[in-house]
Amino acid sequence: MSSTSRGGQRSDADQYMSPPWVVHRLLERTKLPGGRWLEPGAGTGNIIRAVNEVRQDVKWTAVELDHTFAPQLVSAVGGMDNGTILWSNFIDLSCLPVLKPDDPPYDVVIGNPPYRLALEFIERSLQVGVVVAMLLRLNFCGTEERHGFFKKFCPDIFVLPNRPSFRGEGSDSIEYAWYVWRAGARGRLYGRFTVLDLTPLGVRKAQKPKPMGPVQKGVEP
Repeated sequence: MSSTSRGGQRSDADQYMSPPWVVHRLLERTKLPGGRWLEPGAGTGNIIRAVNEVRQDVKWTAVELDHTFAPQLVSAVGGMDNGTILWSNFIDLSCLPVLKPDDPPYDVVIGNPPYRLALEFIERSLQVGVVVAMLLRLNFCGTEERHGFFKKFCPDIFVLPNRPSFRGEGSDSIEYAWYVWRAGARGRLYGRFTVLDLTPLGVRKAQKPKPMGPVQKGVEP
């Protein structure tokens, strides 16, 4: 998800790569369970790589529609023997393995959903994840369209004080935050608001994604 008010052109597939520091700031401040993690729009696997840099207790399932990301994504999950990649559209939950009655859902669903489908990604993630963490614009919670959803599912919000760069260019034009829903807290009217730690400019520059080339037309994650 990225804001384009600075005149940049949005990728046709809403494919914006998350720099590692964005993930690291969240993991420093909130405890997420180990186990089975799902990345519903994995892209090249940036979020997966960032988690793996600081966690060794995660088994990944990655969902991605664009096969051109295959080499990077396979590398991110640690090879096909160490994780599962489903080449499908996450909005169609039939792509996920059928869970048995005694089989728990994914321990964590974490991602940076495509802007046009963000709410749909969140709603479906809540169906299969004990904890759901999504990187979204800070003002994502402030629209009339999503008012009913947030009244029913109020998340904890972890604000990034530094604006990320998603395409290897300048920083984005708006603030971002991690929205976190936990199974035991769903249905509540209030959430926790936390400002994450600052990330030094040198780290942010070093971890900028490489500028993206043209994206295939008609690919919708």
